[in-house]
Amino acid sequence: MRHVKISDSAEQSFQLTREVVPHFYNPLHFHNKIELTYIVQSRGSAFIGDYIGQFLEDDMFFLGSKLPHDFKNSPDFFKNNEKLKAEAIVLHFKEDFLGQNFFLLPEMKTINNFLESTRKGIKVKGKTKSKIKEILFEIQNQSQVKQITQIIEILEILATSNEIEHLSTTLPSKKFNYSDAEKLDKVLTYAIGHFKEKISLEAIANVASMNPSSFCRYFKLRTNRSFSEFILELRLENACNLLINSNFTIEQIALECGFESSSYFYRSFKKLKKETPSSFQKRIIGGRK
Repeated sequence: MRHVKISDSAEQSFQLTREVVPHFYNPLHFHNKIELTYIVQSRGSAFIGDYIGQFLEDDMFFLGSKLPHDFKNSPDFFKNNEKLKAEAIVLHFKEDFLGQNFFLLPEMKTINNFLESTRKGIKVKGKTKSKIKEILFEIQNQSQVKQITQIIEILEILATSNEIEHLSTTLPSKKFNYSDAEKLDKVLTYAIGHFKEKISLEAIANVASMNPSSFCRYFKLRTNRSFSEFILELRLENACNLLINSNFTIEQIALECGFESSSYFYRSFKKLKKETPSSFQKRIIGGRK
């Protein structure tokens, strides 16, 4: 994880960008801006605070300032496949971008409470997402004054919605530093490249330049899970991707994601996802139609 400085412009109090790249390129990072990210097209694993999950085309995330996060694409985005693109619309702004006391106004109480309650990050769903998506496509062609009013409109829509999913279970730690940044990003990158294999504790501790016992304590403290739990979640998130983006059988997906048997995959999936692989597949694919 690294501290990333989002450049400030003398001409604008917020930054709105549209990225179209072969794959997302940021490491695990944090910054002092609030971030709204809409995934136009792409898929992979999302790491937000201590949350690990899947991101797909048409997903939307709202992230508090200084919250560690990264959207790492699936391995097939790194195989020079010209048909695959990673595209996102990203809005960055400081909490005081309209003035230090703007959101303390009585009229802004609902939005201010929302900003306080979502510092751990949220996933936006349903009609709320559709409304905000429409604004994000419109806002790019508006005057700067109109853009500011539309950002306030986005915040009001979010603040009055119940179509949100809270993600990380913990607030950003003040103890995170640049050393943590590099260590955790190296661990994430290595794990994503080798999760199908059996990763020894010695190997992953070496990646972090630590001894095994110190690494176990360190990783648990920073992520609220053991490394073995993390690998299991990573395998299951990749299995979710294959369930909805491939024609593989359950048995093939289990082997492809590093599970020793399809029965162990089935049990693990049901325990963590609270549904079977087949029901997950039908629910997601059915929702796309």
